[in-house]
Amino acid sequence: MIHTFSVKNFLSIKDEVTFSFEAKKRDNHLKDVHVVDVAEGVSLLKLAIVYGKNASGKTNLINAFGFLRNFWFKVTEDKDEKIELTPFLLDKDSRNKPSDFSLVFYKNGVKYKYVLSVYKNTVVYEKLEFYPTTQPAIIFERK
Repeated sequence: MIHTFSVKNFLSIKDEVTFSFEAKKRDNHLKDVHVVDVAEGVSLLKLAIVYGKNASGKTNLINAFGFLRNFWFKVTEDKDEKIELTPFLLDKDSRNKPSDFSLVFYKNGVKYKYVLSVYKNTVVYEKLEFYPTTQPAIIFERK
């Protein structure tokens, strides 16, 4: 289950935006139906709703989730195939910086963290780690 998802410099998202599924104490009335305890002291919402004004970035947040999904699961025949990615273009600095993604999730009570930084069809950095204790252990890392 997803704990948090963060994205920066992607489409209309310039500064880092974090979407959290963490249940707060005020969500106790939802506990029976909409909350799952995934680890000791960690409760996550089974669903979330994104709402806001027109042109506030809702669709691009969903597109960021879709980008990661396609990045992971799209099988390519050519390792030099271009990565379909558009950074924030309304700022001279941002268009020349990588887009950053971070996903914290739980699987069988274990916390994982995935980080991806992509720039102009190049993976700048990618890392997957898990937390068997409080300290992370790296599954893979590439620069």
